Amino acid sequence: MPGYLRQPLLSDTDAGRLLFQRLFDLSRAALDGLAAAGLAVPG
Repeated sequence: MPGYLRQPLLSDTDAGRLLFQRLFDLSRAALDGLAAAGLAVPG
């Protein structure tokens, strides 16, 4: 993971929390799309 992403994710700052939330939401949306297409099993 590039340092410019790793450092904010590991720091206890608003920016780090916002970045984590955005990455989490993006991952969740991608997995929901895969599940809807039958390419992943919801868990």
